[in-house]
Amino acid sequence: MKYLIIIHSPLQVINAYEFIKINNLSNKNYEILFLSTNDTHNDNTISSLIQDMLKPDYIFKQIYLKNLRSINELNEFISLIKNQTKNFEYVVFGNINSLTIRYIINRLDKKNILMDDGTST
Repeated sequence: MKYLIIIHSPLQVINAYEFIKINNLSNKNYEILFLSTNDTHNDNTISSLIQDMLKPDYIFKQIYLKNLRSINELNEFISLIKNQTKNFEYVVFGNINSLTIRYIINRLDKKNILMDDGTST
């Protein structure tokens, strides 16, 4: 089975690490999609954690949903992700309250696994 793991916070990196270890996933069985928090310090922390704990190569996307143009850019990005992950069966994510993440997982049309994200879930 292949997994797309969406990360949007430092705690989600730790939860993803636990998910990967519990399921004995190799680097070939998952991809990391890191969605920017739009905070440089926080993004740098998350990036370092991903590289140290998970894998050095990951997909990074800054998403600012401010207007119709940004939604069109997000749709183009989702199309790209769909092509790259067509063999993936699951999307793993942490924050069900994030409209951006909900929009992405609904568009990807995969089976969903919700990781615990502390107070967000």
